[in-house]
Amino acid sequence: MRNPYGDTLFRLTRLSLFSLAFFLPLMTSAAVISGIIALAAWILSGNCIKMPHVILRERWGLALSLMLLLPLIGLFWSSDLKTGGDFAEKSYYWLFAFIVATTFRSDDEVNFFLKVFLAGLTCNVTLSILQFFHLFPYFGERPTGLMLHVPHSLHVVFGMLLLSYFFKSSVRILQPVLIGILLLFAISLAISEGRIGYLAFTILSPIIVIQLVGKRSWMLPIAVIIAGSFLLLFPPVRARTTLAVHQVRDYIALGETGNSSVGARIYMWKKAYEIFLAHPLIGVGTGSYKNEQMKYKSDKSYQEAAHPHNTFLYYAASYGLLGISVLLFFFASYFQEGWRERGRISGYAILCYGAVMMIGSLTDTQILTYSTGLLLALLSGFHRSAIDEYKR
Repeated sequence: MRNPYGDTLFRLTRLSLFSLAFFLPLMTSAAVISGIIALAAWILSGNCIKMPHVILRERWGLALSLMLLLPLIGLFWSSDLKTGGDFAEKSYYWLFAFIVATTFRSDDEVNFFLKVFLAGLTCNVTLSILQFFHLFPYFGERPTGLMLHVPHSLHVVFGMLLLSYFFKSSVRILQPVLIGILLLFAISLAISEGRIGYLAFTILSPIIVIQLVGKRSWMLPIAVIIAGSFLLLFPPVRARTTLAVHQVRDYIALGETGNSSVGARIYMWKKAYEIFLAHPLIGVGTGSYKNEQMKYKSDKSYQEAAHPHNTFLYYAASYGLLGISVLLFFFASYFQEGWRERGRISGYAILCYGAVMMIGSLTDTQILTYSTGLLLALLSGFHRSAIDEYKR
C-alpha cells in the first residue's frame, strides 16, 4: 500500500539533509535536530526499505553495514558497557549514508548540499574572525566560532578544497569573491590553533593549487612550501607549532606525558598498541580501551581517556585484526568509488574529505566526533551508483 504522506516525507527528508549540511560546521545542537528530523522522515516515508537493496548490490553498502554493526557486536566482549554503549550509539551516523543514497536523485542535489555546507562554514569562519578581534563572544577557549577547534580546522581545510573546485568552474565575475572567501578560510584556520588542520592544509595544498592554476607539476612542491610559510606568518601558528616541538622533546626526555596534549597522545598511542598486541584477534570490545589501559599504566600523571585519539589505533585496540580489516575495507571501498567518479563534484568531495579524515584521524578518533564522523557518513552516500539507480 502506498504511503499517502510519502512524497511529503521524502521532501522533508531532503530539506532536513540540506539543513543538516548548513548547521554541521556551524552549530552542533541545530545539526543534531536536523539529523533527527531527516532520520525520522526517512523511516516514516518508507524510503528506508531500499537500504537492503543498496547493501546487497553495492560493495560500499556492505562496507558501511560492517562499520555500523561492528561497534554493536563489540559490546558482547566489552568490559565497559557504559562507555561502550555511548560509542555504539554513534553507529547510527552510518545510516545517513543510506539516507543520502536513497534521497538524492541528481548531481545538482549533491552540488547544492555542498554549497549549503560552505554557507554554514562561512558563517562560522566569520564568527571565528570576529572572535579573534573581540567583536563577538567566545564560546570556548579559542576563536573557532561555535565549534571546537579540531573539527573546525578540518572543516575549513575541506571547505578550501571545495572552494577551489567551484572557483575552476565558476564564471569570471564570481572568482574574486571565491578567492576572498578562500582567504577568510585560511585566516580562520591560522587562528584556530588546530595543529592537525595546519598539517592537513599543508599536505593537501597542491590540490588547491591545481584547481586554481591548473596542472603545473613544478608548482606543487612550491605550493607546499608557500602553504606552510603562509601559516607561519600568523603568531598563533608559530606558537602552537613551537609548543608541539617542545612537548615532544619533553616526552622524549622525561618518558612521561608531562601533562601535555602531545605527550598524552603519544602515551595513549603506545598503550593502544600494547592492548592490540595483547588482544590481536578481536580486541577488547567497544568502549573498553579506558579500562584496559589501566593494566598498562606507567605514567601516574596521565588521566585516562575513553579512546586513544587515533581512529586506526582505536579500531586496533577495540576490535583487533577484525576491526582493522573492516576499517581498511571501508576506506578502500570509499576511495575506490570516489576515484571512479573523480571527474564529478561528488567524487571530488569524497576523495578530498577522505584525505582530510585520514590525516585528522592521526591525532584524534574523528570517526566518533559528531561533526566530522557524520560528515564522512553523509559523503559516503554520494556514490554515483546509488544516484544512477533512479535513472535506470
